[in-house]
Amino acid sequence: MKKLAAHNYEDLLQCAIPVFEELLPAPHNAVVMDLLFTCATWHGLAKLRMHTDHTLQILDQMTVDLGQTMRRFLRETCGTIETRELPRETAARNRRSAAGKNKKQAPTTPSFQEGSSDSKARKTSSKAGKKKAAITAPIQEAPSN
Repeated sequence: MKKLAAHNYEDLLQCAIPVFEELLPAPHNAVVMDLLFTCATWHGLAKLRMHTDHTLQILDQMTVDLGQTMRRFLRETCGTIETRELPRETAARNRRSAAGKNKKQAPTTPSFQEGSSDSKARKTSSKAGKKKAAITAPIQEAPSN
């Protein structure tokens, strides 16, 4: 699932809520459900082609809610769930690092064995560039003519 368009994101959000329901233990399940619902609501409002003052106010509030929900997810859930790179992600990281170190020499093909020693644990940071910028960026109004 590479190069997703907005309609793909919408389809994934609509399907994600029943898929993720009761997947995690009790305190984390509620956080994930809140996050998915908030994302779906925000996306539905954001894709409107014509807004009224009222829908813009709702979108502004949903943007604030999305930021708060995302930060709650990062604070309460991300640190407690251990995740690991997939073998193909480990291989891609190894290829990128090999290509960066020596562009003239062809990178070696890494092993795709599950649980290999070079597989890194993933950590989610609240300082993630794109996520944080998208959530905390101030909304700029269009200049009046």
